[in-house]
Amino acid sequence: MGAAFSFAHNAAIVLTELDSMADQNIEPSIERTIFTCPHCQETGRQAWFNLYADQIRNEQGLPLRLGESDLQRLRDNPTFSEDKRKQVVGYWERVVSGKVFVDRWAPCYSELFVANVSLSICHACEDPVIWLRDQIIHPV
Repeated sequence: MGAAFSFAHNAAIVLTELDSMADQNIEPSIERTIFTCPHCQETGRQAWFNLYADQIRNEQGLPLRLGESDLQRLRDNPTFSEDKRKQVVGYWERVVSGKVFVDRWAPCYSELFVANVSLSICHACEDPVIWLRDQIIHPV
């Protein structure tokens, strides 16, 4: 009971701190877990991620890029159910738009750690911030 109370008490303190910071502009920093998001301008929690490299193994050995004609072929694909079409086309529309986002594309395992590059994701808008050492390189 003591540990549960302690956790609930600490969670209440964190929520109170977040409420009191909501109107503050807190400069983003790799040394903070709470700051003002450069995407949505909300001050709140950020989750931090390490990045790993997974070599592209398609036939060309190049990143996959779709264009508008490719999207149209997906929209016109008769084998997709309406729900599947919405899901697939919606995903690739986000990709084609150039928006940086995090998604569960495929499970992967890599021992190739990308040093000096980090990702923070805002709990409010879920948009990622890409950091090179201690500088934001996306969004700019």
